[in-house]
Amino acid sequence: MAATPKFTHWPSQHEALLTPDAIRQAYEKGWMGCLPPDPATVERVGRIIKETSGYDSLQDAADQNGWAGSGAGKLSLPILVTRKYWPTMWPGEAQQTGCCVSMATRNALAVTLACELFAGGIDPVSHKSEGIPVTTPDGEKAGAFSNAPNYWMRGYNGDGWSCPTSVGVAVETIGLVVAKDYPELGFDLTHCTAKNDHLYGSRKPPDNIMKIMGEHRVRSSARVESKELARDALANGYGITTCGGEAWSSTRNEDGVSKRSGSWSHAMGMLACDDRKETIDKYGDTLFWIQNSWANWNSGPLTVRGTNIQMTPGGFWTTWAAVKNRDMNAFSNLVGWPPQKLIDYASSDYLN
Repeated sequence: MAATPKFTHWPSQHEALLTPDAIRQAYEKGWMGCLPPDPATVERVGRIIKETSGYDSLQDAADQNGWAGSGAGKLSLPILVTRKYWPTMWPGEAQQTGCCVSMATRNALAVTLACELFAGGIDPVSHKSEGIPVTTPDGEKAGAFSNAPNYWMRGYNGDGWSCPTSVGVAVETIGLVVAKDYPELGFDLTHCTAKNDHLYGSRKPPDNIMKIMGEHRVRSSARVESKELARDALANGYGITTCGGEAWSSTRNEDGVSKRSGSWSHAMGMLACDDRKETIDKYGDTLFWIQNSWANWNSGPLTVRGTNIQMTPGGFWTTWAAVKNRDMNAFSNLVGWPPQKLIDYASSDYLN
């Protein structure tokens, strides 16, 4: 039997009251955004992913495509590539329902797409160059893409979802949807709203909506089962979505690192990695950048240590030890998992 949501409505029905601090407090009180995955769903999604990717695992993909170990010792900041195409998308608007799973999926997919655009080349399936999705200024500030269509597929009207199910939807049904008005469909997805998140749930969207919302599905995905795979996937521009019960402080230290503190049933994106020796010497571990979906909810320095590069508001660095038990999936926009030629973040001023 599928996991049942713990609650049927977000704490307040009044969106104006849902400030980033109020959302954080709701999670700390035990409101659930990510739910324990149903084993049958995990098995089904795993089968879909294997069929679409052609690989038994992410390790298999890394080995066959020659990018295993490619992130070792490197600073990999794929989240910052999004600034080339949607410079004002971070931190995005704060979620207004328990939709963190679809928000994390959206953010990971946006990073994967940005890196695919930057790497260039011809799509191996369509045989066309990838186009840059265009939104409005308001849509870009809201996060450039809408989480709502992915969330519509959760199968019930309450809030909360599981990462594996959202991943399966992104591959099989609905992937990235631009944040903009869709007058021909009767709704406006420019902003993150409770109304948009709850347009559908127990009732699926009609076929005409499914067709348009499903035009940009992700080609493949795979579970991330080690620090090395997370590091190498990010080094090649593949965004990662994560679900778990860990929580962090709302303050960052001098290097942008936040400490574990409390617990949230919450999903967030893992969208950068710092595996440099000097970083490991200081923190005893590889650091990963976690991007939250609560807008400007935290504070502290954003400068990447040893550089003048600024990270994205609303996120923080944390150690692998703090995230290693989370459920993680990496996304590829291409058929397979080819290595992608990205910039040398540590020595380039491209992102400044």
